[in-house]
Amino acid sequence: MSKKVKAQKVMPSQEIKYCVYALMRLFVALSALKTIGRLCEKCAKDTSIKNALFHNAIIFYGSVFKHSNVGNGKKIKTGEWYVPKRYLELHKRLVDYRDKFVAHFDFEYSKPKLGIGKKGTHFYKLAECPIPDMINEIPEIEQLIQGVLMNLGTQTFPAKKST
Repeated sequence: MSKKVKAQKVMPSQEIKYCVYALMRLFVALSALKTIGRLCEKCAKDTSIKNALFHNAIIFYGSVFKHSNVGNGKKIKTGEWYVPKRYLELHKRLVDYRDKFVAHFDFEYSKPKLGIGKKGTHFYKLAECPIPDMINEIPEIEQLIQGVLMNLGTQTFPAKKST
């Protein structure tokens, strides 16, 4: 069981550096998803390539919503308030998927199966993607990431008011 990490006051310079770091990770996540749509016909049929890119996107996206060390024993993370409300449920499913299947190994989430094959051999199989429909939600996931990028970017680099 993970322990709760209290919100900590960080220096403004640490917060800016972290926000730039988070924006970069979100761009990498979005890029991985966009790459899935640009795969050649042969690669597009290979589920291992698509799953690797998809898992990469999930890891990079979800990581910005987890605490990160910023020095002097301080931790910071991107808050859920940057997630557009219409995508909050999808966001929670993605972070849960990242935490239990992609970045860490949750035994039950992997739906293990033990069986006997046709020739009497035993086999053990883990789900390749316990939420296979999630990969079909790539357009919505891209919109989610773009929304977080917009919200976090505007807060980090507010537009200057014209005089």
